[in-house]
Amino acid sequence: MSSNLMFISSDPTTERYKKIASTVESRPGSDLTPSSMISRGPSTDTSPADTSTSPSFTSTSESNVADSHFSDTERERLRLMHHYTLHTAKTLADLSIPTDRDQTIWHNFAVELALENDLMLHGLLSLSALHLALSGISKARHTILAIHHHDLGLALFRPYLTNITAQNYESIFGFTCIVMLYAFGIQRCSESTANTIEKVHQILTLISNSRPITKSHIQALRHSRWSIMMMPEPYPTLDEKLSDEMEAMLAKLMQRVSITAITPSQAETYVAVIQSLRYVLILTSTPRPAHVTLVIFPMLNPSEYWDMMLNHDPLALAVLANYAVTIHRLGRSIWMEGWGKEMVDAVHAILAPEWHDCISWALDETRE
Repeated sequence: MSSNLMFISSDPTTERYKKIASTVESRPGSDLTPSSMISRGPSTDTSPADTSTSPSFTSTSESNVADSHFSDTERERLRLMHHYTLHTAKTLADLSIPTDRDQTIWHNFAVELALENDLMLHGLLSLSALHLALSGISKARHTILAIHHHDLGLALFRPYLTNITAQNYESIFGFTCIVMLYAFGIQRCSESTANTIEKVHQILTLISNSRPITKSHIQALRHSRWSIMMMPEPYPTLDEKLSDEMEAMLAKLMQRVSITAITPSQAETYVAVIQSLRYVLILTSTPRPAHVTLVIFPMLNPSEYWDMMLNHDPLALAVLANYAVTIHRLGRSIWMEGWGKEMVDAVHAILAPEWHDCISWALDETRE
């Protein structure tokens, strides 16, 4: 498997926050610097066999007293983990687990994995810090922490990409889900100069490039506890009918293919992404897990589509705007809040007036 998946830091302002971190380092008594937050090595706690010669509990030595104190870094991580179990895990369950299934997987199983694997632990800590930042609590400080733990997790993650096994798959899949939500959230906390289309391109191509971890290991996923997140069968077919408004929108997009495509290959790409859009709209028109909106569309589309979108191809953007309606419907989630409407408005601002009829449905659906 290629190790060049786009699990790079999704925030172009990472270096800026590292500079902020270095500023924090210079403050007296600060323990929030990247160097101080790096994971410590194996525990050197006294083993049970050594306790027979240890001082009694009533005559603790000075060195033992010093060892008994938690560092500021350890307290910070405990605080982030507490926030994760108390608040962040619920936001993940609400977004990714159907209401008729076990909602505790992000509270219990994910934490179990984190206690066994530093990859998942850094992932959960990064989302906890990012959740606090998105909630407006010490935003700059928690953004630094989110980036820090995300980057540590990525460093551990990359070697796994060429060695996915039954033993490590559950942690790899869990971290992949974390990266997807982090990609949406970190853009809200950064001061990136990228425009909306560039940001969305980064996020959706990152999700698209996670296909080897999901589709290529589908049997491992089916046998893991994460299978609760899988879309239940029977799967819908493309011939299922949508509302009149959706059918009219899709017909307008298909009509544009013949007059927009320059080559047969380009026409095939247009048809493929319109079919992907139709499939996602069918999925979201029935009781399905909400997260399918985030992953199915990016994973179905050919790689050529993303270049078209980034280059502001009108038909590619029109498809994106209509897909954004499904993101807009997830707006109650703190991770998705505002993204759908922002995507539609960005496309509307780029497209020439003669294309506006292709996104009129999306504009109506996202109008405040």
